[in-house]
Amino acid sequence: KVFHYGDDGKGGSYIVMEYLPLGGGSDQLAFGKAMAAMHLAAPSAPEALDGKFGFPVDNTIGGTPQPNTWDEDWVRFFREQRIGHQIKLAGSPQLERQWSQ
Repeated sequence: KVFHYGDDGKGGSYIVMEYLPLGGGSDQLAFGKAMAAMHLAAPSAPEALDGKFGFPVDNTIGGTPQPNTWDEDWVRFFREQRIGHQIKLAGSPQLERQWSQ
């Protein structure tokens, strides 16, 4: 369960979630059911309720920034804000040329 999330005011963001005891062996069936339940939960953001893809705030993958601007088209969202963003961060003109084709 997500209790709170936001921008830290210093260029980062945070998420506060319930404690999950991760020690010991794993129950893959229970994990799969919990993951399915999480993805079936109704979104709280009005944009998501309207069928858009994104998130109210940008976040990170480790130390790498990840944009989350709302978009009505999932393919464009994934292409531009996930894969395309990573390609730009790589700083390779050759890779950018290949990606733009």
